Amino acid sequence: MSQPFQLRLERLARRACVVTVMGDLDLANAPEVRRAISTALGEGERLIVIDLSEADFVDSSGLGALTWAQLRARAAGGDVRVAGAHDDVIRAIALANLDTVLSLDDNRDASLAQLGVSWPRVSR
Repeated sequence: MSQPFQLRLERLARRACVVTVMGDLDLANAPEVRRAISTALGEGERLIVIDLSEADFVDSSGLGALTWAQLRARAAGGDVRVAGAHDDVIRAIALANLDTVLSLDDNRDASLAQLGVSWPRVSR
């Protein structure tokens, strides 16, 4: 049984943020992820980690939201990295041939390091 969908946005130093997805990233919830990414980009965030370590399931709509986030961030001069995806999600990304588009890391710390972002969090 999957947990209820939740989304958490943490703003970090250097125009960066982490979007944590809990539960299912599917047709019902993908628009909320897009809104969160759009808001972050609109507020000047350019380096975004999408943490899927607590995501139970990702469908094609969820994969579309991840790809959309990557394209939007790059168009704004930034980047997106996907952190902590479970094996089933990684397999779905590979089957959709999105592993050439999305940058995957084992965990959020690895993603932040790849983006050149260091802690601590900053409050804004």
